[in-house]
Amino acid sequence: MTFPPPRALRPSTPTSSGHPASQRQALDALTKQLDAAQEAWEKSAERGKLPKEVLAILEVPAAKRSAAQKQKLAGFHRGLSAPWKALDQEVRDLEARLKRLTALHAVLEEIKPRPDARPHPR
Repeated sequence: MTFPPPRALRPSTPTSSGHPASQRQALDALTKQLDAAQEAWEKSAERGKLPKEVLAILEVPAAKRSAAQKQKLAGFHRGLSAPWKALDQEVRDLEARLKRLTALHAVLEEIKPRPDARPHPR
């Protein structure tokens, strides 16, 4: 199996900005490039080096594959690309970090007593 050099696969946007939205856009662009190359990869992949599950999916004609089979095959194909794996991990890490940083905390406000409220006897 042959992949274009990593630079050719990388989108033109910088991937080291550290901003989840820009990293997600870069990952999406790279994913589209890899998905476009998947059909050619399926024809040229060395069958003897593939996991049994992937090989079984490749034996099913593309038009007859289930959504789960298509997803598993696309995930396997994307995972063969080192730049995609690195960018995917970076996006996951940034999104997890952002989630931790933006966790909502309850804000307590002082409630004004009602004018007609009587004190509670103790």
